[in-house]
Amino acid sequence: MSATTFFTNQTYLQNQYATQTNLQIRVETHEKYSFPKLDFAAWVLDHIAWRGRERVVEVGCGSGVYARRTQARAGHYVGGDLSFGMLQSLPADISRLNLDAQRLPLADESVDVILANHMLYHVPDQDAAAAHFARVLRPGGYLLAATNTSHNRLELNQLVRDVATELAIPLTDEALGDALLTFTLENGQALLERHFAHVTRDEVDSAFIFPTPEPVIAYIGTTREKLLEVAPPGTTWEQVAEQMYRRLSTHIAQKGEFRVNKKAGVFVCQK
Repeated sequence: MSATTFFTNQTYLQNQYATQTNLQIRVETHEKYSFPKLDFAAWVLDHIAWRGRERVVEVGCGSGVYARRTQARAGHYVGGDLSFGMLQSLPADISRLNLDAQRLPLADESVDVILANHMLYHVPDQDAAAAHFARVLRPGGYLLAATNTSHNRLELNQLVRDVATELAIPLTDEALGDALLTFTLENGQALLERHFAHVTRDEVDSAFIFPTPEPVIAYIGTTREKLLEVAPPGTTWEQVAEQMYRRLSTHIAQKGEFRVNKKAGVFVCQK
């Protein structure tokens, strides 16, 4: 499966993940404002029975949300990412590897568990990545691949639409959250079943509950390039943020909060 959107645009991704700043804002937003409270990374990892001696490679490790949790369960953990910026953000004692999911620099049948969480929608050739995951896993090994539903965080999308209308921004689908995700809870199983003998899916519903406008704006602001690229010349993020603040302030004054429904899940794949 190949696709080119903002989610797979290499220039955009290089800028987005050059440092951990944007990703860290999103991670902290999930941690602070999600209800019910859930350690999602631990929930994903607990879908397999750990023996304590597994060799684990995480593909797309980002800033290392899964690293310590995996180390507590496995024998050896390696954080892998295409972005040097992400790898540099990992704690100094964590093993790391610069890699491309489509061409894993790993020997056949050399890994017990691969983690590929919230990253396959960034991969242009997902079929090639899944084939490499299966290649490097030992017989009986596991792939854990978390992702979102294709209709995730619709309330945030509507907020962006409303503000775009006010500012005469000709909005495209690419500026709207998960609208163009190419690896989702809905379509991911068919891809993975081409490479793995056993694939199951589990999912969890939750919501952001925002008591003030600021964290909403900060969260959306981490991907502001997608919106500003299609905005009229001279449009600034400050103008967009001001309109968002006005709308959110009114909504929160009336409702007491701004609620954003979300759904994520994990595919558990065994070779």
